[in-house]
Amino acid sequence: MRLVKNITQISVTRSVVQIVRRFGRVGGMESYVWYLSHALLSLGYRVVVICEGVEDDVDPRIEVIIVSKSTQKHRWKAMREFNTQIDGLFQSRSELLCSIVHSHERTGWHHVTTFHGPPMRKDGTLPWYKRISRRLNYWLDVEYRELCAKQVQRVVPVSHMIGTQLTKRYPKSSSRIVDPAYPALSASSPQRFRDCGPEVKILFVGKEWKRKGLPKAVEVCQALSAKFSVGLDVFGVSANDVPRELKRSFVSYRGYQTEIPFAEYDLLIHPAVSEPFGMVVIEALSNGCRALISDKVGAAEKNHDGLVVIEVDACLPRWVDAATALVEKVPDQLPRFETWADVAVYYDSSVYPGISV
Repeated sequence: MRLVKNITQISVTRSVVQIVRRFGRVGGMESYVWYLSHALLSLGYRVVVICEGVEDDVDPRIEVIIVSKSTQKHRWKAMREFNTQIDGLFQSRSELLCSIVHSHERTGWHHVTTFHGPPMRKDGTLPWYKRISRRLNYWLDVEYRELCAKQVQRVVPVSHMIGTQLTKRYPKSSSRIVDPAYPALSASSPQRFRDCGPEVKILFVGKEWKRKGLPKAVEVCQALSAKFSVGLDVFGVSANDVPRELKRSFVSYRGYQTEIPFAEYDLLIHPAVSEPFGMVVIEALSNGCRALISDKVGAAEKNHDGLVVIEVDACLPRWVDAATALVEKVPDQLPRFETWADVAVYYDSSVYPGISV
C-alpha cells in the first residue's frame, strides 16, 4: 500500500478517484469498489482510493489516501465526520479534482456516484418524531447532495429497481441516472448444476436476517420438509441472534464466514423484503446452486435457468411449489454473468466519457 503524497499532471480521462470508507472485500459495496478499482487498472487507469482504512490486499499501483477514522458509534455521526475529512482533503488538495471523482458514499465532491442501496423514505407516511430526527434529516440531506448537487454528472444504480426508485424520489436527478452497473463475478468459470442428494441442502445468507427474509425462508423449508428431507444452513448470524421460533431441528446457524461454500448446496433461498441487488444470488448460481428469491431483490432482473423469482407476499404454497420445481430439475448453467472486467469496461465506455471536471 502507498499513501499518495502528491498528484501531478493527470490525464482526466484515464484517472479516477474512488471514495469508500472501508477499502477491501469486507461487504457488498466495499467489494464492489475493490474489484472495480483493480479492474480499472487493467484498462490503463490511474486509480486513487480515498478511505478510512485498507482491509485487504491491494495492488501496489493503486494509490491510497487514508483519512482519520471516526470514533463515533452512531453511523450517521461517523458519516458526518467522514464527510468533514473528505471536505478538508479536497479543499487542501484541489489537484484531486483533476481526476474523475467517483464516490460510493454520501459525499459531496464527486462527478460520479454509484448508488448501492435503496433511497431513504421521505414521504408524509413517516411518523412526526422521525420527521424531526437529526439522524434522518442528516441522511436525507447528504442523500440529496449525493444525487442532485450541481457537480454530479452520472448516477449509477446497481439495478434497474434502484434506478426506478431514484427517478421517482429525485426527479431532478433523472437525467443523470444511467443504466445499472450490476455487481459481478471475480471469475468466469461457472460450475455445473447437479441432481439433489437424499437430503436437499438449502442455505440462507444474511446478517440483516429480517430484511433478507429469514422467517419466510424457515417457513418455506418447514413446508418443503413434507416432501423432502431438508437441511437449512444459515450464514451471517448465530443462533443467539434470532428468536426461538426460528430455531428448528432442520436449521443450523453457521455464523459469519468470509467464504460461503455455495457449491455444497442445492438451493439458495433469499425472500428479501428489500435488496438493492443481492450478490449472493449470482455467486450461488455460478457455483451450481439454484436460487429462489423474491421480486424485491435486484438480482431478479437477471435471467437464468436456475433462478426463480416469486412475489415477496405470495402465499406459502407458491413458494413451496417453486422450490419443489427447482430442486427436481438440473438447470443449465446459462447465461454466464458479467465479470468485473465487464463492469470496468462499462464505466470506461458509458459512464466516464464526457465527464467535465
